[in-house]
Amino acid sequence: MNVVSGGQMRDHGVDIPSMTNELPPSPPARSVAHRFKPSRRVPKWHVVYSLLALFDVLVVGTGLVYVHRIVQSYHRSVSTAQVWDTRLNQASTLDEAAGRVNLAVDGVFASQGTETAASQVTLAANTFATRARVLRTSLTEIEEAERGKILVDLDKAVRAIEEMKEAAIGVITEFTRGNPTAAAAGMTTFSAAQVRATDALRALRVDVRRVQAQVFARQEDEIVGLQRLEYLIEGLFLLMVLAATVYGSRLRGEFERRTVESDAHLRELEETYGELSEARAVLEERVAARTVELARANDALRAEVEERRRAEADLRLSEERYALAAHSANDGLWDWDLRSGQFYSSPRWRALLGYDDDNLRGNISEWMDRVHPDDRVTLQVRIGTHLQDPSQPLELEHRVMHRDGEYRWMLVRATAVSDDSGQPARMVGSHSDVTSRKNAELQLLHVALHDTLTGLPNRAYFMDHLDAVLKRSRTPYGTRFAVLFIDLDRFKVVNDSLGHGTGDELLIEVAKRLTAVVRPGDMVSRLGGDEFTILLENLASDDGATMVADRLLQSLNEPLQLGGYEVRVGASIGIAFGTAAYLAPGEILRDADTAMYQAKADGRGVYRIFESSMYDAALDTLVLESELSIAVEREQFRLQYQPVVDLFDGHIVGFEAFVRWQHPARGLISPATFMSIAEATGDIVSIGRWVLEQVCRQMALWRHALVNSDQLSVSVNVSPRELWQVDFVPFVSGLLKTHGIRPSQLRLEIPEGAVSRNREETATVMRNLAGLGIGMSIDDYGTGNTMLSAINELSVDTLKIDRSCLVGLTPEGPVHDLVAALVDTARTLHISVVGEGIETSTQEQVLLSLGCTLGQGYYYYAPLEPDEVAGVVAVAPQRTNTTG
Repeated sequence: MNVVSGGQMRDHGVDIPSMTNELPPSPPARSVAHRFKPSRRVPKWHVVYSLLALFDVLVVGTGLVYVHRIVQSYHRSVSTAQVWDTRLNQASTLDEAAGRVNLAVDGVFASQGTETAASQVTLAANTFATRARVLRTSLTEIEEAERGKILVDLDKAVRAIEEMKEAAIGVITEFTRGNPTAAAAGMTTFSAAQVRATDALRALRVDVRRVQAQVFARQEDEIVGLQRLEYLIEGLFLLMVLAATVYGSRLRGEFERRTVESDAHLRELEETYGELSEARAVLEERVAARTVELARANDALRAEVEERRRAEADLRLSEERYALAAHSANDGLWDWDLRSGQFYSSPRWRALLGYDDDNLRGNISEWMDRVHPDDRVTLQVRIGTHLQDPSQPLELEHRVMHRDGEYRWMLVRATAVSDDSGQPARMVGSHSDVTSRKNAELQLLHVALHDTLTGLPNRAYFMDHLDAVLKRSRTPYGTRFAVLFIDLDRFKVVNDSLGHGTGDELLIEVAKRLTAVVRPGDMVSRLGGDEFTILLENLASDDGATMVADRLLQSLNEPLQLGGYEVRVGASIGIAFGTAAYLAPGEILRDADTAMYQAKADGRGVYRIFESSMYDAALDTLVLESELSIAVEREQFRLQYQPVVDLFDGHIVGFEAFVRWQHPARGLISPATFMSIAEATGDIVSIGRWVLEQVCRQMALWRHALVNSDQLSVSVNVSPRELWQVDFVPFVSGLLKTHGIRPSQLRLEIPEGAVSRNREETATVMRNLAGLGIGMSIDDYGTGNTMLSAINELSVDTLKIDRSCLVGLTPEGPVHDLVAALVDTARTLHISVVGEGIETSTQEQVLLSLGCTLGQGYYYYAPLEPDEVAGVVAVAPQRTNTTG
């Protein structure tokens, strides 16, 4: 606004009377501020109240602390009682273990057999020792002064049980030899030891109960002391309540005095307000007069403003259309009148859908009727949302049918235009054809969710789909489904021997075969490597999944023609059925994977259905894996040696070293249980080197202890992972020099699988070892498909026929023909052949007739402890002929 002369203001050409006339002077107001000056001193009752509040907080806090300590004391008492009950139970179990030793001895006279009685005595004594160690461990938390007497009695009991064990074994030995007099004397010793054990266990129980009573007494004293403090706190609480009561009356008087002062101040304010009311009446008269004048001026101003608003609306409409046209030079424009339903579309908009001016009727149905049914509801909801709240932008990609019947992806951008009342009256917008970009995005999405080699859905796609199926299974619309986890059995052999290109061709062919077996609605996915998964939905029963698994195995067992080679791979399949117990897709995939590994463990080429026991086995394998690492650090292994004999005269020509895991809790564990775990974790390298070092040390000790030790050799199994270590050859050479062993006395056995997996590297290492003079053998021969040419490339001098090839060996039949072929292979290569796992004389005679002159197995000798070897060699048959 501009200020003009004459006491008027001019705005938009309308004269508005000014209001510059002076108002009547206000009557002199009586100042009352001086009557409400606040006091600057702090009231005494504030200080006292603050002190009382501080005292309350201290009392409450102290009470809570000591109540907490009392509760903790009660908890400790309960916990201590439970611990001591456990210790008493442990002491009681010692009586039971001691009684088992006596029962084992009685078993001799109950015709149970001396060997059974001896093993029961040893087992009972070991059980007693184990429980004694458990009790001793649980006593470490007791003070030394209280623990001493218990440990003394416990040691007496342990010694007495050990004496009972030794006396019992003596009695059993004499009883076996037929010396009743000596056995009776041993029973006297056994009875005396039993009395001492009984007395020691009785004293042990008394001491445990005595210490328990002392501990309980101390805890009771502690609780009584805390209860006294609790009484003191309760007294402080009473004092706090009394102080609050006394001082409350003082506060009430202070409040009454202040109320009287407030009433006086209110009366003074009422007098002042009356004077102000008189001045207000005069002012209201002047304002009323000016209001009439302003009303006339406002009418004229309102008319001019309305005219300008209409002009601005027309201008804004023109500007919006122009801005939209400039922004969307290649887009189709439209303008929709929400009241009349009229729909204006630009020529470009109609051209995007393949129409001209004569083909459209000019209403909103021209757009909505062509929207894809799956997108129509979303579009209508978004339009409604924007009309209700214009701050929510309308921008949506949707499909619209072209005149040729194909759908085009369109990006709509629109905004609502409101009328004078603020209600949406029109909507203007544009359409952009984004079909090319959308197709590119869909292609990228397909690439992201599919395996680039086989074109199958990948892990991400499979897991998303499995998650949806799993969630739907919990609804009334859910159906029975199953997950099949497939792993190719011999893919790595093909990939390593024929190359990665051939391996890729194999995976593509496998994908085709899997897809051809399943139904159209089932999903086949490649997780990675040679692992595939299949999701079977809408199963009528479990048989539907097993029938598919059978067809899959049959299809994958058929030979493949790849790169000029006929290849057979086979597969192992794990099956997990969807149940309500599964909460996430990863859980059912994990169980199918576990079942697949069980199928591999059961011989490969089969399927297995997941059972909870498989999970327990997998968990046990995980525990063994952790314990195996500890065993490697602590060297919890021992070696046994099985003689290799000449089949003509039975004389010993060497030994094969077998490693055993001496587990502290599970006892002796065979390599069949832990070697595969060691291979997977890499611990096989450390174990293998420990075995080689122990064998060389043992051979050095045998140099003067064995007859003809210079003519004996020791064979050691070497894993592929160990063989392929870059320093393996220098390591073996160093061991031979350190222990003074001739290289020809050491033989290294390489599994047949290592030859086919990495032939060139294996051949190089074996040539270097053979160059040192070390004997080289191929172990487990006959279990793979190693070609004759591959064996000829290796520096081997012996083939060891696997024990599985000798099962059912007779003078005629398919097993005989297989073994004959293996022996002929060795004869063709001019190398020796050893039969493993010989258990019958028939096997021995057939091998001799085929030309196999060396063998080993339980028919001759079981694996021997190192200190048993010298005795066996001394009584073994001596060489009578020379074999090749």
